[in-house]
Formats: sequence, structure tokens, C-alpha cells
Amino acid sequence: MKNLYQVFSKNRYNKRLIKRNLILDKLRGKKFFTNDDLNSILSYLGLPEHDEYNGPMPTVMDLTEASFTATDLRKKINMLKGISGVNLIVASSILAFQDPYRYAGVSFPVWNFLSRDTKSNIKKIKVDRDFNRDFSVNDYQAYLDIIKSLCNEHGMRPVDVQFALEMMAEEDRR
Repeated sequence: MKNLYQVFSKNRYNKRLIKRNLILDKLRGKKFFTNDDLNSILSYLGLPEHDEYNGPMPTVMDLTEASFTATDLRKKINMLKGISGVNLIVASSILAFQDPYRYAGVSFPVWNFLSRDTKSNIKKIKVDRDFNRDFSVNDYQAYLDIIKSLCNEHGMRPVDVQFALEMMAEEDRR
């Protein structure tokens, strides 16, 4: 595998990376996210905006605050999935924007790229990639473990490893 830091550095002026970093600077370390914060993430992911439900249900602020204070990954993800329209992929991105030193968002291109990598354990995970099924928390944990091992190898944050892998996957598709 290429040196991920070099791939990341080569793409430092990439418009998507610049947009991501602006959002990261605004959201990193916050104790909770607002509906506007969530919409920034959804826009970055190319997804439709979230309309806050004005009823007895917990708000984006309530659910993100509870998730960010939980210690168990499964609890964090399940709380975030309580937000209307949030699946595991969006939940993983929410966690990554809040704590880029511990999390990375799930990316289909990265998942597929890693599944072709002979050193990656992602091949051992039986996931039907018809893109109509959500990842499980166990899938995400396995993905995150691989990302974190690459972090240790290349001295990078999980979100930066994910971005470099996305660039490599994009280059690989050409």
C-alpha cells in the first residue's frame, strides 16, 4: 500500500478536503451538535438536509450529547440512529466530526478498496455490498480497527487515513 501520508499531503488542496476541514474545525470536540451542525455533515456527505421534528421526540442536541458521553460504540451508534434519517454510515461520520482522533466515517469506496487489499482483514467480514443494507456496528468496529492500525502505521488521524484511502480508491477506479 502507498504511503498514506504522502497521498493525503498530495491532496491537501482538494476542495472536498478543504470543506471537510472547515466543518471539522467547527464541530471537533463539541459536547453536542445542533440541527445546523448535522446539516453541515449531511451536506458534506451529499445527503438531503434534516428537518428537526418539533414534538416529544428527543432532539438532535439530546441524542448527540447522549451519544458523545456514552463509552460503548454500540450505544453511541444506536443513540445517533435515533435521529430521523441517520443510519450507521451517517452516525459514523457524526462521530468522526466530533472526535477525528478516534473515529472515521464508513465509506463504501474505502470499504471496497480495503476488501481488495490482501493485508486487510475486511475480506473476512461477510457483508453484502449491494448498498441496500446498512452496515452493522460489528462491521464498523472491524473497519475502524483496520483504519486505526493504518493510523499507527502512518502517524495519522482516522479521518485523514479515511480521506487518503478515498483518494486511492478514486485513483484505482480510473
